[in-house]
Amino acid sequence: MKNILRLVAVIAAVYLINYVALNVLRFGTIGLIAVYVVIGLALVCFFRSTFLTIIANSHFTRKRMDKAEKYFEMAYKTDPNNARACSNYAILLIRAGKGEEAIEVIKRGLGNKPQPIIEKSLMLSLGSAYWAMKDLDSSIRTFEEMRSKYSDVNSTALATLGFVYHLNGNDEKALEVTKLALEKGPMHASAWDNMGQINYKKGNIVAAKEAFLKAVEYNPRLADSHYYLGEIAEAEGETEAAKLYFENADERGVISLNTVTQEMIDAKLAKYRASSVE
Repeated sequence: MKNILRLVAVIAAVYLINYVALNVLRFGTIGLIAVYVVIGLALVCFFRSTFLTIIANSHFTRKRMDKAEKYFEMAYKTDPNNARACSNYAILLIRAGKGEEAIEVIKRGLGNKPQPIIEKSLMLSLGSAYWAMKDLDSSIRTFEEMRSKYSDVNSTALATLGFVYHLNGNDEKALEVTKLALEKGPMHASAWDNMGQINYKKGNIVAAKEAFLKAVEYNPRLADSHYYLGEIAEAEGETEAAKLYFENADERGVISLNTVTQEMIDAKLAKYRASSVE
């Protein structure tokens, strides 16, 4: 709402300045251009947090995480009361394994009573931050609070909640929530990865393999799914396929929220490199 009011104020100011410049002061073309340059600079200052967020998002989409984090941080510090800036910055902090900082930022954003769409984003980030901090009970509590408050929780939040239930040892609830995620988003890769990991843990290898294959079909960047497909291929004696899956997992990279660690991937690759030397 604040941004809408700001935009209305800016449009009204531009109209007024334009009218005064043309009809009262009777500026020529050069004078009018100078006025618009000043207006442009004023807009950049007025909406600095928004412009910094746009720059950060461009770096994020290009996988330049260091620069993305830098500009998201600048956007947040420019306007700490901007709930969207809080949400964006928190996501990068979680990816970097900075859960405590993320929680502090998110709580500040929630304290500003954001619009529902932003509040849901912040609650998703908060649940994920608790997960990254290994505080699974707080993570589940946050997601369930979101579900009780909003009827339109998306498949990403449901898939994340399902996986946290899985990590917390409640596979019955994990399956229930993950199935809801797939009902909302049949091509949601992380939900299929959930199904794969739950079935893999139970020893249902055929079902796990089918789920992991769907996960990498819908999102080829899921390192966990590639790793477990490598494990399954290895058990089936498909060593070349297994090696390729482990290489894919390594290429995709892992963060603090992955089940698989870089050390696990490195150990598998080291084994295959040693066997190829022999």
